[in-house]
Amino acid sequence: MNEIEKRDIMQNPAASITPKVNIDKLFSKINAIDYAALWFLSANLADNDTDTKIYIKDICDSMKLPLERVTGIIRSFESKGLVIWTHDDDGHDGTYIKITDYGVEQILEQRELLDNVHRNVIESYGEEKFMELITGLFELEDIINKEIEKRN
Repeated sequence: MNEIEKRDIMQNPAASITPKVNIDKLFSKINAIDYAALWFLSANLADNDTDTKIYIKDICDSMKLPLERVTGIIRSFESKGLVIWTHDDDGHDGTYIKITDYGVEQILEQRELLDNVHRNVIESYGEEKFMELITGLFELEDIINKEIEKRN
């Protein structure tokens, strides 16, 4: 690290920890935003679960998003074949989604790819060094939050 980089880090420490990795390159199966949302929706489901009903109201509540935003996400997923959106009987009890076989496949394949990258990064960096880095980042986060709280 040269002197200019050190100076820039000292002047703006929060910006210095901003990732400079093009994370989108890790998402070959499904884009990062879709993966995150699908992962969130499927987090409480067993792998390969295409039977569980996930009600739209529950998605809104858990994601803390308005209905319009959630329905936009669901329509996008439905058009990509990741979920089916349906209802029981006359729909009076609400509508729900189920993750399709294709959606489950995309989640599992992307998860496997990310897990492999994660393992390889830790192995290359060193597990002990990695844990020290994470511990240091948690400490830095606490210090930043305390400084913010002082000003509020």
